[in-house]
Amino acid sequence: MPALGESEQNGLVLGNYSQVRRALINEGAPGSSTLPSSSPETRSLVLDSGQEKALKLIGASSALDGWVGIASDTTLAQQTGGSWSYSPTATPGTNQYYLVGVLEHETTEVMGRGSYLDARGEYGVMDLYRYQASGVRQTGTGSPAYFSINGGATNLDSWNTQSGGDIGDWASSAGADAFLAFSPSGQINGLTATDLTLMEALGWTATTVVAANADSGSLGDFNGDGKADILLQTTVGSSTSGQ
Repeated sequence: MPALGESEQNGLVLGNYSQVRRALINEGAPGSSTLPSSSPETRSLVLDSGQEKALKLIGASSALDGWVGIASDTTLAQQTGGSWSYSPTATPGTNQYYLVGVLEHETTEVMGRGSYLDARGEYGVMDLYRYQASGVRQTGTGSPAYFSINGGATNLDSWNTQSGGDIGDWASSAGADAFLAFSPSGQINGLTATDLTLMEALGWTATTVVAANADSGSLGDFNGDGKADILLQTTVGSSTSGQ
């Protein structure tokens, strides 16, 4: 599977579990009520600046929260013989890759969607919702590993545990999805309801956009494709994902 995109987080710091837990509870984040009063991990909690803003632990800043990059047309052609599909709505051809989904994938990683369990002595906010069974958290990189906001009772999607893929991305069982560890060609890998729940669990808010696009006249249509977009935001910043 080719490397379609990459991201790099900026401003990584060690966080305080109690402070993060309180921030998530105050925001009514899905799953926050299941977080114990003391950390379920013996490792150090890692936060990037995007995650800190989502939790209102820091204010607005002109500093970059991270970087996102995608494979060039030339690189994609050399690696796969394929190309990008630039349309947000049309199903990509057999050997085309859905660009919008790749950008959503990489951008949300900068926003804090990531696991640190494969780094020595570290974990991230997202890892607090990683389970191997009902009432049993998955604190390692092995399987089973799935996302749950009710103490492991419900598996919303399984995380990837295959080598060569990010353990903070979904396994292939999630279906067509922007957060897949290995994104196949020929399908729209867009944001799903589970993806939005995950981002809300990290402290972001998926909200209905009421701004009008001056060109298209559609409410919330930031990219002019005639469809409302999803806006993930906090009081100190926002990120828009086209749909």
